[in-house]
Amino acid sequence: MLRKRLKTDGEKMTDTLCAQWIKCTNTIEGMREKRNQSCQLAKKALFRGKSGFGLNEVIGIAAGIIIAGLVIIPGLMSFSETVMTRLDSWWIEISNELFKSTT
Repeated sequence: MLRKRLKTDGEKMTDTLCAQWIKCTNTIEGMREKRNQSCQLAKKALFRGKSGFGLNEVIGIAAGIIIAGLVIIPGLMSFSETVMTRLDSWWIEISNELFKSTT
C-alpha cells in the first residue's frame, strides 16, 4: 500500500528504496508498539493493588526525617562552626598583611 502511494504521488523511488522505506517504517512502528507494551506492564506492576498510600509508608517517612534531623543537623552545626572560625582566622591574617600599618 505504501509502495503504491509513493509511486502515485509522483516520487521517483526505485523498488529497493521503497522496500527499505517500508522496512524502516515497520521497524519504527514495531519499536513504538514494544515501548507502549513495556509502559503498560510497568504501570500494572507499579499500581497492582487498589490500596492507597498506607500508614506504614507515612510512619517510615516521618521516622526517616526525624532521624536525619537528629543526625545531620548537629553535624552541620559543628561543621559550620569550624568553617567560620577558620575563615575568621584566615581573614585576620590576610587583613593584617594587606593593611599593614606603617608607623
